[in-house]
Amino acid sequence: MIVNGVGGGEFAPNAEVTEQQAVTMFLRAMGVPVSYDTAIATGAAHGLASSYAVPDAPMSRIDTASLIVNALADMGMQPTIKADDANKILGDALQWYGDLMEELK
Repeated sequence: MIVNGVGGGEFAPNAEVTEQQAVTMFLRAMGVPVSYDTAIATGAAHGLASSYAVPDAPMSRIDTASLIVNALADMGMQPTIKADDANKILGDALQWYGDLMEELK
């Protein structure tokens, strides 16, 4: 099973997905046996996640794009991204960084 819910037989389809949840789902979809507790370490071993990942942090668009590309590469595919798509992702990341810097002032 790829998704087990959030506990107690409940699902939260409108909740933000954390890095640990996303890596867990991707690894399971790839057929890699993994528990939720070991997802970040297993993901790092497969090149999907950084060992510095923050498990409870919400997944950003750029994190998601990186996870998809890394998962495809781990499966032996050679993913490419169009320049327009890369620019959109970079723009989102720069906007997020700018917003973060404003909040820290």
